[in-house]
Amino acid sequence: MTFPRLRRSDHSFNVLGALAFIAPLWVALSIASAPPAAGQDTTASAQEGEAAAEPAHNPDGSWVGAQAPEFTIEKLHKAPPGAKATLADLRGNVVVLAFWSTECPTCPDVIPRLNTLAHRFKDEPVVFLSILNETGEEVDEFLKDKFEVKTWIGLDEDMSVTADYFIPGVPMVTIVNGNGVVCARLHAQKLSPEVINAALDNKAVNTELPPLPRPLQFAFEQQQDAAAAENQLPLRRLSVVPVEMSTPRKVNHLGGVRLRGASLREAFTIAYGMDYQSIVSDTMLLNAKFNIDVVPGDGRESESPELMKQLLEETFQVDVRKEVGELEALVMRLPDGPGPGLKVSTAETANLQRDGSHFFATKIPLRVLEFFLVEELNQAVFDETETGAQEFDFTLSWDPKKRGNFKKALREQLGIELVPESREMELLKVERRNMPGASAKQAALSR
Repeated sequence: MTFPRLRRSDHSFNVLGALAFIAPLWVALSIASAPPAAGQDTTASAQEGEAAAEPAHNPDGSWVGAQAPEFTIEKLHKAPPGAKATLADLRGNVVVLAFWSTECPTCPDVIPRLNTLAHRFKDEPVVFLSILNETGEEVDEFLKDKFEVKTWIGLDEDMSVTADYFIPGVPMVTIVNGNGVVCARLHAQKLSPEVINAALDNKAVNTELPPLPRPLQFAFEQQQDAAAAENQLPLRRLSVVPVEMSTPRKVNHLGGVRLRGASLREAFTIAYGMDYQSIVSDTMLLNAKFNIDVVPGDGRESESPELMKQLLEETFQVDVRKEVGELEALVMRLPDGPGPGLKVSTAETANLQRDGSHFFATKIPLRVLEFFLVEELNQAVFDETETGAQEFDFTLSWDPKKRGNFKKALREQLGIELVPESREMELLKVERRNMPGASAKQAALSR
């Protein structure tokens, strides 16, 4: 990966470049009843009863799920007449920001990939915008002598966009979804149709970045009174740590709530005691995964839901409210009976696994599929197959490169039709505070 070059008065980017490498992708808050372990990173401490230091937020644009920094590119090449390259004007589109350079030795290798994807998604609400910190003359010379580039090209001559998006090197891609939320950051060679389709569906995706330091954690010492010390209360811990989308899901309620590889939707479901289907947001990536610990301490397990609410609201800076509204959902039906891949189970042990784009199930009622379909489709799904507690064996496989192929596989292999339907129900609306461009229509889940 090549570092963006400095030009003229851009010496301050030395600091920004360093910050890009050390800016953690983790939002973590640890509250312990004992001092941090040797070698643990800490940035603040306070005694209970005192105002705890405010953890520094990750820089905008530096992690998946953050609000994308606003930008304005005044000098454009190869854009349609009258096109404007500002995040505000592009709202509603997936914006693929491809940072590369005419002087980068490996950047030419990614241009054919960008061209192919730009052509593939030309009829979708997707804008490919190459960001170069070059002059117009340099870009013209490069295009004339070497390569055809089919994306828009924006000249970031003062490197303000590169700095705001904390780009440690090129070629690198940041993808912003139609609601203005960063949903992917990755090396340009890793850009694929699957990643862009996920962005169109307002989903978070796996990212592969240069290695970063271990999580920066914010630790606070808790002052224990004499009674607490005598009872030797265990560690009191609140933490939220982003993890890869492939992290296996585990739930443990011992001493509180311990989630591993859990989606934000599941976390809000547990904290607020709402139905999994009822969590809605226009400004959050509800399928993004985290490890979450809410451990109040011995005998205080009943405090877990309230502490979890506070932790989620303050970590993600969101407002949460309950209200009755219309929910755009999908309803599972078997219009022609079970498909060829759906067999009544005679197995003795239940099992459901996912391996990439494959589901393997034995002795599973179809209603259990609701949870996994919500995670995959990022939309509410209700089981109306009328199969009740009847158990099935099945294998489901689909092509993630083709948008909509998952629904097609359900229909052809299992006979399950997903029928769109609006339902009035109590919703839990989760929206980022003061986020520009949040849609007024927030009753439906992201499609």
